[in-house]
Amino acid sequence: PYIEVLIYLREQNKEYNKCFDTFINAREKATNVKIFPWLERIQRELPETSEEYKQLKTSIYDRLERLLTLDLNSTQDLVDIWFKHKHEEVIEKFKAQPLLQLEYIMRILKDKNNEISKVLKEESMEGKESEEYKRYQRILKLSVELLCDHKPQEVMSNIKKKWFPTQICLEACKKKGHREAEAYLLKKTGAFTESLNVYLEIMAKVEEKMRGESTKTNFHTPSAEFKKYFECAMKVCKKHAKITRNEESEQGLWFTLLDSLYDMWLRLYKIKAELAKPESREDQDKKNSVNMEAGILNECIKFLLTSMMASVSFPTILRQVTEKYGQLEIESFKDMFTTMLQSYFYQEKILETAKNILGTNVIKQFRELSFIKTQGTFLKLSRCSRCEKDITSKEETEIVTYTCGHAYHSECLTTRVGCYVCVYQEHKNVSLAQIINKKADKTGSKPSSPEDSKRKKDAKEEKKEVLTDLQRRTIMKNKRDVYLNRLKVHEHMKAKSFYFGFDTVDDDNKD
Repeated sequence: PYIEVLIYLREQNKEYNKCFDTFINAREKATNVKIFPWLERIQRELPETSEEYKQLKTSIYDRLERLLTLDLNSTQDLVDIWFKHKHEEVIEKFKAQPLLQLEYIMRILKDKNNEISKVLKEESMEGKESEEYKRYQRILKLSVELLCDHKPQEVMSNIKKKWFPTQICLEACKKKGHREAEAYLLKKTGAFTESLNVYLEIMAKVEEKMRGESTKTNFHTPSAEFKKYFECAMKVCKKHAKITRNEESEQGLWFTLLDSLYDMWLRLYKIKAELAKPESREDQDKKNSVNMEAGILNECIKFLLTSMMASVSFPTILRQVTEKYGQLEIESFKDMFTTMLQSYFYQEKILETAKNILGTNVIKQFRELSFIKTQGTFLKLSRCSRCEKDITSKEETEIVTYTCGHAYHSECLTTRVGCYVCVYQEHKNVSLAQIINKKADKTGSKPSSPEDSKRKKDAKEEKKEVLTDLQRRTIMKNKRDVYLNRLKVHEHMKAKSFYFGFDTVDDDNKD
């Protein structure tokens, strides 16, 4: 209470700097954090041109480090209010304390990620580089450099975010020597060969760690790390194979990775031969490490050879392996090649089966089409479905019939793509369904009200508008044609030597 009273009295005397110092120097943190709402209130009350405002602003800037230790989020809000979003100046002030600087930057990026992403995307698409664009790029580059120095385990998760500029992050990772992030960004920029080479360097270092571990417990960590980078290298090869059309270039990356694994295996093979009869405990531990590493490499090589078959032909793989590594004991890779052969023949069998099924379907569809062409057409109507005149009213005009039973004068058809009535009716049904769905989305399942009733009425009016004059005539024609006499059509068609499959009508049924 004493401190609060003291601050109140000093504020009444307009001694704002002393109030600020009182908050900062208080022993209890509960009193320290009350400075943030107090500063927010003072900022609203004091005019920016006043001398008290300027002095208090200078005191805040000088004690920003202390404020950050009290509350990071509130300090950031304080900077937004007092310094008009001049975060870059504040970041520079924390240069002597990189961890504090990094924490402040990451907080800014978290709160302003949408704004940063929008600015970077729009400016890059338009080819412009405003001051805001350059400022965000500098902040992002500094954040990556600080992460590489102090929190390298968090670099990958951050650079994978869309709003981190690839090229700027790549420069920062190269500068700080973060090889994993460098390889990932190289792949992202399309530099697949450089990316693969970086991954191979990392794998070689991890492979040395594996060789130095003799127990399964210690061996687990480097082996898992080796598999992780091997999978990353595989992704580079697969990505390159998808976008390249140069067969030699495509094969080059696969075989580069394969050669690297074989070289590792060959070194182990020689060490294993030297340790065939271990003479000491140290030799036995070394032999155990070599055996475990050989198992990992065999597994990786087997997986790589199998994956290569999706991009490289099996004969090419077999030729390359036998030419380069023919001096090795082929029994060591017997299981690998057996698995590859099984997969190769299985794929061949699938392709052959697919061809047979496709050929059978084509023949079946061809027969069905031929059968349809030879079938007669039953004429449902005695009038042209377009002009509604008698189908025999035009003597020298051809008659076009469809399997649906509708008939037309050839002059009445503007196209022979399909039956005019059926196509139009289908289009009408689709339009009505769209209107109904649109109205249903608007009304939803809310209780009925005068507005809902009005919307439903408007929907019905729209449905009526969809029914064009031609469609209304078609509906009336269909009702009228139910009562037509088939015999009249039959006699007319017989007189013109046309027959459309009508059954003969007895004279007793004429009426």
